[in-house]
Order: sequence, then C-alpha cells, then structure tokens
Amino acid sequence: MRRLTKEELKNILNLHEKWLCDEVGGVRACLIDVNLKGRCLLGEDLRNAHLENVILKKSNLIDVNLSHAVLINVDLQAASLAGTNLSFAKLYKVNLKYADIRDTNFCGAVLEDVSLRKSTYNENTAFLLLQCPEEGSFIGYKKVIVNRGREGIVKLQITEDAKRSSATSRKCRCSKAKVLSITSIDGKIEYDYAYSRYDRSFTYKVGETVEVTDFNEDRWYDCSTGIHFFITRDEAVQYR
Repeated sequence: MRRLTKEELKNILNLHEKWLCDEVGGVRACLIDVNLKGRCLLGEDLRNAHLENVILKKSNLIDVNLSHAVLINVDLQAASLAGTNLSFAKLYKVNLKYADIRDTNFCGAVLEDVSLRKSTYNENTAFLLLQCPEEGSFIGYKKVIVNRGREGIVKLQITEDAKRSSATSRKCRCSKAKVLSITSIDGKIEYDYAYSRYDRSFTYKVGETVEVTDFNEDRWYDCSTGIHFFITRDEAVQYR
C-alpha cells in the first residue's frame, strides 16, 4: 500500500475540484490502495469520490464533504469526522471505531459492515440514533395497495414486544404491528383489507396483528425483512 506525498494528494484534490465544476482536465478522485494515515483533509470537497482500501487512521476529516461518495474497506479508526457530510454516501466495510462523528451527517447513507464501536457522537449526528421509540408501543404509518391497485395508508400500532429499527432515513422497520385502520391517500375512504406494495402475499386486515418472523435485526440493512413504516402519516403519503 503506497503512501501518497502531500503534492500527489494536493494534485488529486485539485483535479477533483475541477471535475466537480465540469472544467476541462478535471478527474474524479479515485483513491485506491493508499495510506493517508494522519493526513489533514480539513474542509475538502470530496463529493462523489471513490475511496477503496484506504488507511485514514487518526486523520483530520472535519467538515469534509463526502456526500454521494463510495468508501470500501476504509480504515477511519480514531479519525476526526466532526461535521463531515456523508449524506447518501455508500460505506462498505468501513472502520469508524473510536472516530469522532459529532455533528456528522449520515442522512441516506448506506452503512454495511461498518464498525461504530466506541465512536463519539452527539444528538446532532444525523440519523445515527434510532428514528422511532426504542421501547414501548407507538403508532406508525405505511403505504399499501387497496382496492383496484390504488394506494392507501395503513395505520399501525407497533406492539410493545415488537423488534424495531431504522437505518439512515426516516423509514423504520418492525417485526410486529396491529392494523388499526386502512384509508385512501386522502383519508376519505376506509377499507378493511390491503396488501404490501412489494409482496402481494403479505396482507393487512383491520383489527388483526401482522408479524414478520425472520426480522433482520441489523438496523443498517434498510431494505431487509420487516414491516416498513414511517412515524407520521404525511411521510408515508410522500414515500415513493
């Protein structure tokens, strides 16, 4: 694994800046098999960059923009990512152990096989904390298919004993819920029966409890098994 010189890294960053601005000669930053341990990247714009097999241990990435970037097998142990923008980035096998992720934005990010053990975060670390209540019963809403293929909204009571999770968006998952009501999108028509938009064999009937027995408890696998829902009705209506 090669260690980049300061001049080489500066050149890559300059070319990436040109690429972001659609300037002639610009090149997307692709950092592969390089050692950047302890480097300072404070405030750099690395949107849409590709980092693979990169060591960034104890590096300064404060306020770096990594929105929509791809990070594969990147070691960020004990790195400072305070205020870093990782919105809609794709992180696979990334080590954030002991990292400072206070005020970091994870909105819409993919976090698969990511280690967050003993990382430092706060209430402003966007979407790291669970978006739904961690315990107890509460209400959720889900878009479903009702009469003649029309879309509707099911109101769910997530049961007290239900497993629940959320990844890096407002969409949540649970293992068990009671169907309280099913209505049209505008709320004017009531239905007794509906079914899932993605699995027509999974049905919802008013008054009955639905359950997913193979619920995936890894919260970062957003599209995995479970009953997907939102906390507010409006969020469910707007979901596509």
